[in-house]
Amino acid sequence: MKVSVSKSVCLGLVIASAAAIAATAQTSQGNNFVVDTQSYEGSDSVRLTAAPEGYVMVWNDEFDSPASLTEKWIPMTWEPQRVNHELQTYRPGDQAIEDADGNLRHTAEVVDGVLRINCFKGADGRIYSARMDSRQEGSPYNDVAGWKHGYIEARIRIPSGLGTWPAFWMMPADPEQRKLGWPACGEIDILEEVGADPDEVVCSLHAKGHNHRDKTQVSARRQLGNMENNWLVYSMLWDDDHIEIFADGRQILNYPNDHTGNDNWPYDCAYHATLNLAWGGDWGGYKGVDESALPVVMEVDYVRVYQKPEPAAK
Repeated sequence: MKVSVSKSVCLGLVIASAAAIAATAQTSQGNNFVVDTQSYEGSDSVRLTAAPEGYVMVWNDEFDSPASLTEKWIPMTWEPQRVNHELQTYRPGDQAIEDADGNLRHTAEVVDGVLRINCFKGADGRIYSARMDSRQEGSPYNDVAGWKHGYIEARIRIPSGLGTWPAFWMMPADPEQRKLGWPACGEIDILEEVGADPDEVVCSLHAKGHNHRDKTQVSARRQLGNMENNWLVYSMLWDDDHIEIFADGRQILNYPNDHTGNDNWPYDCAYHATLNLAWGGDWGGYKGVDESALPVVMEVDYVRVYQKPEPAAK
């Protein structure tokens, strides 16, 4: 189902300011390390259901045509274990792969106006899925579509099953920023959920000053109760002073720029969008995986990017 967009989008009702920042520290005796968990929980009283007034759409994919898979997205070809010890093999959607039942399947396809990212077991025993980055021909980032600041949203239906790890997130499009390496380059996770913790949305930011490798990532999570197998809108409002992330219109994370530089705010350059459905790995498989849940599908109705126009030159 498509959601119509008027040319004049409006700001969802924002009732209160963001929740206060809380920081906690806990010690793991067994591993002899200290974990500093920085929590920037949003407030349930802060709602945003559409792009703010004055923002205009600058890029979108409504998945009205199978051509989207190559015109609007760059597919990844990755082997298992490349990141986070994940078990899936990423292949482009235009490759037909024989599944465990002898049927030909595609890791990504557009069906009835919806992107379907399919995760399934192949005849060769591998688990196949898809990962893709936003594309815009002629962009200054080698055809990678990237934006600095804006309102970004996607309407997504995630699957259930022990081992699933769907995500909608962003990484730097700017090659100069990527040269810094992870985590200094930055990462913005608008939506993550693992089947081991059903219906719990997790939103995170990673930088040199806060990342999961050091157990210091800026992160917030919320039990929504209706994520799996249901359509929800996941969005982010991003400017020079804050990053706010929303799920189903509810503010999940609010992170302020402390204006101390790249260590805590590498979010000052163009970022591209990524969609993927991982299987297993350090987080997705932390309670194991259940291959009887396969095949599973992550569905995306649309991805839209809005920005505030630059002021006219005087």
